[in-house]
Formats: sequence, C-alpha cells, structure tokens
Amino acid sequence: MKKVMMTVIAGILFPLLLVPVQGQEKEIKKTEQLSPDEKKAEQIGHTPAIVSVITAEDIRKMGTTSLYEVLSYVPGIDVTETYFGHTSVSVRGNLQTHYNNKTLLLINNHPLYESVNGSFYLEQIPLNLIKRIEIIRDPGSTLYGTNAYAGVIKIITWEGADLKGGTANAQYGIFSSLDGGLVLGGKSGDFQFSAGTTVTDSKGYDYRVKTDEDGRSQTIKYKNDFANVMGSVSYRGLSLNFGYFHNTKDKFGLVPTLVSSGEKVQRGFFLDASWQCQVAAKMSMKLLTYYDSLDMNADIGWYPPSYALQQAGIGEHEKAESSGAKMGVDLRASYAPASGFNLVGGLAYEYQKTDPYTFLNFDTGAISSFQSSPWLENHSTYDFSGYFQLDARLSEKWGLVGGLRYNYNQDYGLRVQTS
Repeated sequence: MKKVMMTVIAGILFPLLLVPVQGQEKEIKKTEQLSPDEKKAEQIGHTPAIVSVITAEDIRKMGTTSLYEVLSYVPGIDVTETYFGHTSVSVRGNLQTHYNNKTLLLINNHPLYESVNGSFYLEQIPLNLIKRIEIIRDPGSTLYGTNAYAGVIKIITWEGADLKGGTANAQYGIFSSLDGGLVLGGKSGDFQFSAGTTVTDSKGYDYRVKTDEDGRSQTIKYKNDFANVMGSVSYRGLSLNFGYFHNTKDKFGLVPTLVSSGEKVQRGFFLDASWQCQVAAKMSMKLLTYYDSLDMNADIGWYPPSYALQQAGIGEHEKAESSGAKMGVDLRASYAPASGFNLVGGLAYEYQKTDPYTFLNFDTGAISSFQSSPWLENHSTYDFSGYFQLDARLSEKWGLVGGLRYNYNQDYGLRVQTS
C-alpha cells in the first residue's frame, strides 16, 4: 500500500515542472485558437505542444483531393503507404510499425481506430466536410489515451450553422479518374444538421513486372477507390455523429517479388452521441459515447510462409479476413478558475471485440495449408482509465503542464502514466 501511495504522489508531483511555452511554426498565426471542447479555447502561440492548424480555406488553396495529401504538407509528418495497403502517418520521425497505431485520429473527439491492429484510415472522412484540422506533434496519451503515443490528428467538421445550404464539386482526370463530393447543412432554431460525401473512382495505372525474383511475371493495376458519407445533427447541448466508408485498393505488394499483391477492401461504420453542459460559470462537463466497426478482406496473392519456400516457388493463393468493433464512454470535466489556468479530468471505459483473423485459400475458402493465420478465435478486452491534466500559464513565456493517467486493461493490468 505504501508503495502504491508513493507511486501516486510521485506521479502527481514529478511532471509538474516549469516548461517553456514553445513558439509555433511560422506558417501558423498566433491569433489562431484551438477548438473549445473539452479544453479551453487557447491561442496556439501559448500552447506547450507543437501544434498546427489547417482550416478549410487552407485545404481549398492547397488544391488537395484527399486527407492523405493534406497531411503530407504538414512539417514533421511523413505520410506513406505500406505494401499491404495501409496508409501510415509518422510524426516527428517516430516510424509506425506495419500498422498505423502510434498516432491517434479523432473525428469530433471520437477516437477512430480498428480493434484488430489499431490502424485508422484517412479515407473515412469526406474532405469537403472538414472545418479545421488540429495536429499535435507531441505525445498525448495522458489526456487522449490509446494510440496518442507520437501525436494526435483531430478533425473538426462543419456544423449546420456554418454551411447554410449546400455545395457540390466534380472533376475528371487521367486514368479515367472521377472525383465528386457533396456537402450540405442548415439550422432552424436550436436544431442544426450537416452532411457530406465524397466519391473517388479510377481505373488505376498498370505496373508491369516483367519478371520477379521467382521468375513470375504479372501486370498489377494499382488504384485507390473509395466512397464515404458522414452526418451530424445537434440540438442545444446534444449532438449525434455517424459515418460510413468503403475503400478498395489494388496494392503492389512486395515488388519485385509478387507477394501480397491483389485487391484489398476496407469498410467501416461509426456512430457517437455526446452531451455537453455548463455546470457552473467556470466548469463544464462533456459525456461522449461511441461505437465503431471496421472489417477488411484482402487478396494476399502468392503468399509462402518463409523466404526459402518463396524462393522455391512454393506457396498458394491466399486471402485475409478480419473484423472488429469497439464501444466506449468518456466523461470529462474542465475547470478554469482563473485566466491562464485550466484543469481537465475524466473517466473513460472502452470495450473491444475482434473476430478471427484468418488467412484462407483464395479458391476454397479453407484455412491456409501453411497455417499462417494470425489468430483463429474471437477475442475481447476492456480498458478503464482515470486521468487529469493541469495547464497553467505563469507568464508570457512560461507555463506549467502536468498530467497523470491510471489505466487498467483486462489483459495487461494496471499502468500509470505521467506527462
């Protein structure tokens, strides 16, 4: 008991150090403010983290057609695509693993990542529905939890009061590429709604492999087609967000060896509801509940289980299937007793479920003869955490930031994190 108490005291006192408030990048105006949700609105020149803010107007001037392209313009972020069709977002040189699980993606505070391997997909969001993007290029796990190891990408979408009508766009390009989108919204009294959708379709371009290391030849037609839709309705302090996306990729695989090439399909659905209220003049509370489900099936192509068998030309045509879902609740309070002082704390619970992740014979649907499936049984786990973070401004150049998070996971037990 004494050891636990000492851990708690050390966890509270040690991170509360005086830290200089860093000046932000030149391309960001110091008058720009972070969104006023669970934390107070704040000039980004006063934040202790490295923050970038991209507005809808910035996106329009960039001439970009996807969130992938938008993030590629942000200093300190590297956006790549792995051979297995995953879009990887690396922050400040902190490379992802095979999966995209070291950076957290939030859509209106909803944490979006699949329960199977933790990845998120940039194709989930209609680009024309984005009002602003706030990117924190620093660890944020104390306040935001899972996946916020290297940074946080927070998407804020348009509300009905912002749109007051609708717009549509369409464009056509090489490889018979067609992009289109629609966004609309409105407000009547305290009720407002917004919705957006984008569609990208292309025949792709051919990548011709005359001969690979095993003597095989093949033409791979690369493409990245997706459709998504997202909507939001709100009434006073209540709001509801929902979305769906479907993404089809023809991936290259391991070039010049024709392994893991073929079509990959990703699709998912998400839903959340939140309630926000002002408890007192200096204190607000927000309750968020959410649910999302993501699944994937992929043509793995010629997939031998070892390099030696690959060189011998031994293997079989396989496909991969996986699916999972998660649900959670987050109750958060923010207290600002004085200017330049803010305390945020809350409780969070999340339940995750994953179905079998199987590698199957492409033609018969039977388990691969090489028995290479990652796992063959359902798995579920839950996660409970309590957290707080103190943010105090002592002067124009100095501030005090400290946080503590207690996290209990069904599989890994209790963990304590400070920042």
